[in-house]
Amino acid sequence: MAYYPMFHIKILIMTNLLYYVALILILFWALGFFVYNIGALIHILLLLAVVSILLRIINGKNVMK
Repeated sequence: MAYYPMFHIKILIMTNLLYYVALILILFWALGFFVYNIGALIHILLLLAVVSILLRIINGKNVMK
């Protein structure tokens, strides 16, 4: 049985490529799942950001010193 090193390298590259594609698909699935489910959390974080900006303005602290 002959050994073809280039064939072996191609198999390794394709195996790695399949792992990368699977990883990217899983990451996109998780991103879509969690972004859809944490919509209310984003609104709470935006509210906290606005409140912190308003408190900074009300207290009169100058960040640009």
